[in-house]
Amino acid sequence: MLKYLGAFLIVSLLPPLALAKERYQQPGPIHLDRDRQKWAEKTLHKLSTEEKVGQLFMIWVRVQFWNAENPDYLQLRNNIHKYHIGSLAMSVPVDGPFLLRNQPFEAAELLNRLQKESKLPLIFAADFERGVSMRLEPLSFRTPWPLEPQANRNMPKISAGSQRRKRVPSACTGISFL
Repeated sequence: MLKYLGAFLIVSLLPPLALAKERYQQPGPIHLDRDRQKWAEKTLHKLSTEEKVGQLFMIWVRVQFWNAENPDYLQLRNNIHKYHIGSLAMSVPVDGPFLLRNQPFEAAELLNRLQKESKLPLIFAADFERGVSMRLEPLSFRTPWPLEPQANRNMPKISAGSQRRKRVPSACTGISFL
């Protein structure tokens, strides 16, 4: 009797999971409300041609702790202002073939500081082909690397506790997975 009840429960739960996959894995356009649309149009209209071209460029930033007087930080900040950079690609420093992973909070602090000092909102990308823990130290646990990108894409299918642990590092850096 218990075998039949278990089989019935499994069969009855599969269709909603299949529908959830279709609902959450479909890319969609970003919808702006009226105020945000006005802000975007007004800001775009105010930009010079040089600023518009600068918004097309992305530069690498190797996240690590830099204080406000660090020459590398000052150069990065000055390049963002001088060339009107629109986006940054986040990675970590390397030592030969080895990645020097940092804490997510260090990455978040640097990226947030750059965002505050930028005239326009910056877009951040990251080199996370095997998940956040490839570049940043994990805060709680580390999943096997082949599962990390898939786990990030399939968040609705994972338990709530696992979602919370997995999202903390990426949420701390301000980088969302597509």
